Amino acid sequence: MRDLPKLAHCLFVLAAFLISSLLLQAQDSSKPSSVLTRSQKEALSASILDGNSILEAGKTGDPTLITPLRSFATSRQGDSFVQHQAVLALAKLGDQKAQQQIVCNFYGGNKISMQDAAETDLPYVGGWFAIRLYRYLLSPEADRRFRKAKNPSDLGYVSPVIWSLMLLPKIVPNPALPPFELVSDSKRDPQRDANLWLSWIHEHETSLQQLPPAGEGVDYSGKSCRHFKPYPRSKER
Repeated sequence: MRDLPKLAHCLFVLAAFLISSLLLQAQDSSKPSSVLTRSQKEALSASILDGNSILEAGKTGDPTLITPLRSFATSRQGDSFVQHQAVLALAKLGDQKAQQQIVCNFYGGNKISMQDAAETDLPYVGGWFAIRLYRYLLSPEADRRFRKAKNPSDLGYVSPVIWSLMLLPKIVPNPALPPFELVSDSKRDPQRDANLWLSWIHEHETSLQQLPPAGEGVDYSGKSCRHFKPYPRSKER
């Protein structure tokens, strides 16, 4: 019986080690599997300037591709869809302006922009940057802001909490809960799940902060969004 406290301590240490290892694996998986050669970088840069291979460039993890991506994002050459891809790729590579642009979508007062950012932008960008925003979407403040936002269509919407419960498990290693399913999980309590996620993120915050992109220097409060100048939109918009 006297060995039980020691056994419990060992199990706790082992569990903490396994979780940390999984987090590090997720961090490593977000990095390029191999370093791009000079010729590969040149070819990819040329492709970016032509409006191609945009999202693939973001997934390389190579910060040198930020320069051609910025050039394309400010050129107004592509259509709105491709230019938005450039913003996402920049955000994934750590571009602070692109990351701020995504954050400001949650403070712009438009339900469609909020939902698109939560369902499309954050899963691609990932890292601590996305986790931090999903954590915000679990808060009552995010729900109040969403309810006050404009509804430019007749589409039905779910709350920001549901966005997080559905997508947060897909971007973190060893998630606290499985993804929330609107149809099959009708008996799950979203607020209870939200509280579990908030506790889990707090408990593992130190390790989660190591997942790139970290979103350093970004204003998550929305205070700077009023005067923020995003990357220019294409002429068609």
